Formats: sequence, structure tokens, C-alpha cells
Amino acid sequence: MRGAAAPSAWILWIADIPGEISEAGGRGKRPLALLRPLPVPAPPSGGFQLELGSGRSSPRPVMEPGKLLSVGASVAAVLPAGGSGERLGSATPKQFCALLGRPLISYTVRALERINWISDIVVVVSLENIETMKSIIEKYGHKRITVVEGGMTRHRSIFNGLKIFPESKLSSCPLQKPEVVIIHDAVRPFVEEDILLKVVLAAKEHGAAGAIRPLVSTVVASSADGSLDHSLERARYRASEMPQAFVFDIIYQAYHQCSDYDLDYGTECLHLALKYCKTNAKLIEGSPDLWKVTYKRDLYAAESIIKGSKEIRLSFGEGMRSDENNLEKSSLSDCRWNLFALSYDLG
Repeated sequence: MRGAAAPSAWILWIADIPGEISEAGGRGKRPLALLRPLPVPAPPSGGFQLELGSGRSSPRPVMEPGKLLSVGASVAAVLPAGGSGERLGSATPKQFCALLGRPLISYTVRALERINWISDIVVVVSLENIETMKSIIEKYGHKRITVVEGGMTRHRSIFNGLKIFPESKLSSCPLQKPEVVIIHDAVRPFVEEDILLKVVLAAKEHGAAGAIRPLVSTVVASSADGSLDHSLERARYRASEMPQAFVFDIIYQAYHQCSDYDLDYGTECLHLALKYCKTNAKLIEGSPDLWKVTYKRDLYAAESIIKGSKEIRLSFGEGMRSDENNLEKSSLSDCRWNLFALSYDLG
């Protein structure tokens, strides 16, 4: 097994020689543990790569070390982060709440900037939080980030984020207009590269694409007096999630045609592309970790995932050998989730 330097993501290279796992990243490589062969199908010739947090256990072709992943189009991302966090019940907007001493938005930004085929990341925040965001970027060394002032609503903030590209010639830091733009919530920190890649490729083909998840609860409609009016057949519907991706010119044109009502009360970007540009979005089944930090309990859950990575790192170090038999019996999906959490600690 061998480790290879990658420009933006922590990767485990699992190849022909069983028994050794090395980490790969900007800090070089060092052995993490000795393991017996995992009970998984034999990888193709040359091994397969398991990207931390990829949510996939199927073999994937190994890229040459240092080779950039190409999606065949220039890609940028817009992160709306102007919310006040009313549902969180905190004076601090949720995107700036600290998880183990680090702001939540920093984890989300880091998840995106690790992906080398995303050229620019535009973070849209309220006017009063611009300096806060700039200080986060400086403190944690974030790269390729542009901070933009948001609007009074989510759609107005996203529109401001999009306008920075074609109108950036008026700025001191011009940004090249991308062919495809990703829109992702700043409070969804556990986004993975594979779902981003899927929505980008689907958007390139169909004009728009977005992640979806099955509905957990049945949706009901109530009458004026508060009684049950009707319910929806849950199997026919899906929850719209993030990330979403669009051919830039399509979503930019859609926002330019929006009514004030759309901008003030709308929330669904895919609907705007359909309504104003007749673009039917491709829906991509997302993984369970696309959940959004909304309530205080969600902060605790996110912190637990990140905090657990410290324990996992110890397991890969001094304590791994004593627990080797237990790990051998665990499923690859269990290992994958642990490695996903580990990436947030090692990064």
C-alpha cells in the first residue's frame, strides 16, 4: 500500500500490498496503522482509492498522484451565509457558532477548498459580518475565497454572489465567470466531493441539478381551522437538499428575471431555473450526511462527529493494534464513516 501527495484532499491509497495504511496530503505521508486485509471485493489492477467522506465503497480508478480531477468545465461555488439563525435561538448566527473552537462555516469552506477543480468560492454574508468572515479566512488560512455582502433574503444573497462574476471587472479582485456554479449552504459542513461532482456533471448536461433525499415524515396540509385537509403520498416526493449546480448563464438569467416576490419569499433555486429558463433539473440522490445545521441540537450533533475524529486518530495510532481484531470484523461502511470524521481532524 502506498501514500501519494494530493493537492486538496486526504486520500487513502489501498493497493496490492495488504497491511499498511498511509495518509496523503500536504503534510507528507506517514504510517497510521497496520491492518489485516479488509473483507471487501478485490480492487482492480493498481488498487482503488477511497476518498475520505466519499460515502462510497465501490472501487474507483486510481488517479495518478498530483493529477487534477477534470470535470470538463470551469467551476465555482457560492455559499449563502447571511442568515440570522433565528431558529437556533442564539445571538450568534449559526454559521459562526464555534464547533470545538472553530466556526461552523470554516468547516464548510474547507470541505470545498480541498477540491482542486473548484476555482473560486464566494461567501455571501451580511454587512455586519463581513469583517468576521475575513478574520476567519485569515486565521484558518482559507484560499480562493471572496467575501460578498448579502441581501435581506436568501435569494437576494445568492444573486449578489452570482453578480460578483460578470461584474467583477469593476472589482479590484476580478473573478473569471465559471461555466458551472455550485450553490451550497454554509451550514452543511459535511458535503462530499462525490456528490459535488455528480451535480456538476449533471448540471453541465441538463443545465441544472440538485441533491435530493427521501422524505422522513409525511407532509400534511391543514385547513383554515387547523384540521387535517389532506396528506401527500410520501413515496412520490423528495426533500430538496444542497448542493445544487447550474450552468452559470442559466441561473444568472433566471435571477435577472425574478420578481420581487420570488426574491423575497422564494427558497428553491431549481424552481427559478425551471420557471424562468424552462430548465428541468436533474435530481441526484444524496447521502444522509447532507443535513443542515438548523437547531441547537444540530450543532451538538456536528460537534460530536468532529470531536469523534480525535478518538479515531488515537485509534489509528497507539490503540489500534490492541483493537485490531474488532476493526477487522467491522464493515467497510463503518470504516468509511470513521475515516470521513478523521479527515476533519487531520485537515
